[in-house]
Amino acid sequence: MHYDIETGFSDKSGLFSRLTVKVLALLVLIGGMYMAVNYFAPEIADLANNTKLAMAERLENSEVGEDRLYIPVISLERKIVPKHSEGAIQASEGGGKLVLSGKQRMLGLLPTQTVELSPFALLGRLSLGDSIVVDYQGERTVYEVSKIQRTEGLTVSPSGADLTIYALGRDGGKVLARIEAIKKIREI
Repeated sequence: MHYDIETGFSDKSGLFSRLTVKVLALLVLIGGMYMAVNYFAPEIADLANNTKLAMAERLENSEVGEDRLYIPVISLERKIVPKHSEGAIQASEGGGKLVLSGKQRMLGLLPTQTVELSPFALLGRLSLGDSIVVDYQGERTVYEVSKIQRTEGLTVSPSGADLTIYALGRDGGKVLARIEAIKKIREI
């Protein structure tokens, strides 16, 4: 680095500018890797925390407590809150039908926040016949997935299913997936 009264600082060898470019490139690479880890945090958490069997055992041996949603196939266990409350999964009901809604993908500052804010990130792994367990208003009910729609632009509309789950986009207005389920005869 060299200082000249007329031109100010200059780097005749180019070392300063090459170092700046390398540092900036490294920062962009690290930032990109962090964003990728943050975006895929729900998938990474599912791979690292294989609790499907433990969840099934816990459900068989536990009593109904607070309102919760359990989907063993994707290791999902989350609290359900009333509609228009703060919470990742919101519930509303009408005519004996239960509707649950939550975000499909919402980025937080940390990967753990992304996992918490994106309860339905793994809904794409559900198949027809998979079980969904809901503890709601003091009762535990087991549902079986009967219909899966994975298209953008769906609308929230009445359905004949006993349980409907809506995976919402980031802004909460766009429906990205709708899962319909019917009650199973056998209850846990």
